[in-house]
Amino acid sequence: MKRQLTFLMLALLCLAAPGLSPAAAAQETTFSHDVVPKLLTRDSQLDAGVAFDLDLVHEVLTNAATAWRRHLQLRAAGRGELTTRTGFSTQPLQLDLGLRVAQLLYRPDRAGNDDPDSEVVAEPGFDWGQINLGLAFRLEKEQQGASDIALSGRLGYVLNETGGLRWLIPAFVVGYDRVSRRSAEVVATLGGPEEYDRWRLDTSWATPELGVAGLRAHVDARWAWDRGQPGAVQDAGLDSARYLAGGLKYVFAEAAFGVLQGLQVMVSDGRIPPATTDQTTLHLGFYVFR
Repeated sequence: MKRQLTFLMLALLCLAAPGLSPAAAAQETTFSHDVVPKLLTRDSQLDAGVAFDLDLVHEVLTNAATAWRRHLQLRAAGRGELTTRTGFSTQPLQLDLGLRVAQLLYRPDRAGNDDPDSEVVAEPGFDWGQINLGLAFRLEKEQQGASDIALSGRLGYVLNETGGLRWLIPAFVVGYDRVSRRSAEVVATLGGPEEYDRWRLDTSWATPELGVAGLRAHVDARWAWDRGQPGAVQDAGLDSARYLAGGLKYVFAEAAFGVLQGLQVMVSDGRIPPATTDQTTLHLGFYVFR
């Protein structure tokens, strides 16, 4: 694992080096957050919980004043879903700590003359989205107990513009984890190794507004494949996982009652490792902190 960590850190630094210098550095820290209390139902059972998605990013180096902008960032991210009934959620609690290089595929229009009010464009610009390369230490824990730690490498892409049919181009993240299993009684009973490789693919789509300001649809799909698992684990279907979720989000122009900022209706199916049980769940969420 140390050799893999060294290789990934060198790759990140080599990618970040061109175009970045301490003289151009802009120290900036941003915090984004979604906190969604919710009601969940499955198999005629009802439960209450809260989903959260927290992202703390500190800019280490940047050349944001130029085209083809690039950022080297320290990042801490936490996400998951807590429910009052243990084992009801199929989304584990996750904590990522690491580095990220963000490369913006962007160039502004180049003016045809020196007049700042001129509409003459000598060379049109473009916005092809953003590529992210990251390295992180990850802790994952299922609420009912199963957990693992991993050294994770991530390569992602997101298209910034969603006008027209561009929203059909998904945002995606391809990932590799070197996993060290801390606890998962079902997998351990079947002879699963304590350390193994895992590949991930996460994709998502978000539509433009659906005729009503603040109303959008979203779809999320995630896959995971564990390598080097024995036949018993494969036969039980625990060497791979799939998670699909889709629904509607409605964000209010102004908070209702001073705290309620939006609503979410979602259906999810499958599981996210280290969870070991597939479930279909209906979610009704309330945005209160975003």
